[in-house]
Amino acid sequence: MDGGYYAIKGFEFQIDKTILEVLEAVDEDDRINLEQIQDINTADYVMQIKYRETQKYNPSKIREPIIQLLEEFKKNPSSNYYLFCHFQDRPELTSKLTITELNEIFQITIKSNSSKKLVTQAVKINSYTLTNKVAFLDNFFLVFAPKFQDQFEKTISRIRNFSFCNSDDEAVFYYSNIADYFRKIVINNTNVKDRNCSRRELVNYVKSGRKLVFTSSFLEYKGEIEYIKYLKSHFTKPLKNQENFIFIGAVTINDEFTIAQLIVSFTAKFYERATYDIKPPTFIIQSDKINEIKKEILKSNICFNDGFESLEFNPELFFQRPVINRKMQSNRRVSDSLAIISFKFRIISKSSFDKYYCKEINPNRAYYFAEDFHNKLKDNQSIQINNISTKQILNLFNSDK
Repeated sequence: MDGGYYAIKGFEFQIDKTILEVLEAVDEDDRINLEQIQDINTADYVMQIKYRETQKYNPSKIREPIIQLLEEFKKNPSSNYYLFCHFQDRPELTSKLTITELNEIFQITIKSNSSKKLVTQAVKINSYTLTNKVAFLDNFFLVFAPKFQDQFEKTISRIRNFSFCNSDDEAVFYYSNIADYFRKIVINNTNVKDRNCSRRELVNYVKSGRKLVFTSSFLEYKGEIEYIKYLKSHFTKPLKNQENFIFIGAVTINDEFTIAQLIVSFTAKFYERATYDIKPPTFIIQSDKINEIKKEILKSNICFNDGFESLEFNPELFFQRPVINRKMQSNRRVSDSLAIISFKFRIISKSSFDKYYCKEINPNRAYYFAEDFHNKLKDNQSIQINNISTKQILNLFNSDK
């Protein structure tokens, strides 16, 4: 495995610890800050989190985070400071360091070829007085953390305690939504002061259910068959008389069932027994795939609206309502059934959607398949599913619960 894999896993480990800290806060309105002073902090403590699954413990490996925490201690000596770290050869343990152990961690030998980073650390260490270090140790806790899977299972168990959570499967589902929620808090808030959450806010977010997130967590936890079964039981199909946006990202193409074939098959099913008030769905496709997909769809003789994107995109044309004719009954009265519609769906590249969409259409629900939530639709009901194939998507849309 490469460094990127462990960096991602380390961030997931940090997310799990953050979830636990929020859920175990003494007061439901206590605010837990993410990626502000350090990885986690509150009014009472500051915490650094390090995940070193492949490494054995060595005092030098925790030198840098302890220096960072000591620097924070100098600014605010009333808080407690935690280094929450996992090494492959260390069992779970919370310990208090002695001054001798701290000095061993701080021991550095500077050579002519020493890095600038190491020299900077040595300068800081030499500036610490015995009084500084002793005072810091009174407020410092070294926590050797559990394994990744053990902490994940503890997190699931804590979520399982929600009064509205009825099974372990539901707990994993809620976990996916919570983890995504915390990632978005960090990624979407450039102002670090806005990166925080309370238990009350988190529970309200989960219970509101406006965004449903299905990630690889459940897939890894229960396996593919149970994952798909669970998706089907919780998947809400689009209402035909409401606007629906369908984002299709880097989904798996299996058995040569292409994205174009998915769209054509979905459309055929969507228009079965259609009534005059049907709303054409809007597909948002990866920009580097859009032309190839549209060419393939054209072979099916389906009329769609792309706003002439490949020539010069016309937003007004793209977002216009379709022309609809209703069927006539045998007594020459107009029925509710659809006879003809000027186009059956809209299709647009992700880049054009990002550039031109300004709430001309407000979808009842947005579906994201292997695609991130869109910031222009953050208040809309949404379903996000990762790790899914074209055939699985079609089965979800066509399935009966």
